[in-house]
Amino acid sequence: MNSYNKGNKIIFDIIIYNSNGNGYKFKCLLDTGLDITFITNKIFTQLNLKETSSGTMIVGNNNKTSIKMSKLNISFINHTKYVSVSAGVIPNKKGFDVILGMDIISYCNIKIITTNLGFDFDLELPSCK
Repeated sequence: MNSYNKGNKIIFDIIIYNSNGNGYKFKCLLDTGLDITFITNKIFTQLNLKETSSGTMIVGNNNKTSIKMSKLNISFINHTKYVSVSAGVIPNKKGFDVILGMDIISYCNIKIITTNLGFDFDLELPSCK
């Protein structure tokens, strides 16, 4: 998997499919502290995704903000199948467009090996291999 450590963040490439089944590569941040996966408004607009529902997200000092939710299909690089997930849509971020949450991470096989030079990272989602 093509990943790198950027300021103690695990960032890697992920594929998201539009409604026509075309896959597009985006940078993804692994975040075990999130319950659900999020995509940026850039992806939502670029892939012409539809809002399927809305939700509430707590940010900062317990401030609640409303977010739109969208169904999408996600796959990892070198996987031939995808998984469907309901993702929240957030403002655009610098350095990544997807934040992978525990709704997907909990089904993954993850291997992180630290070395003097940083770490090596491998992520596999068996159900979409």
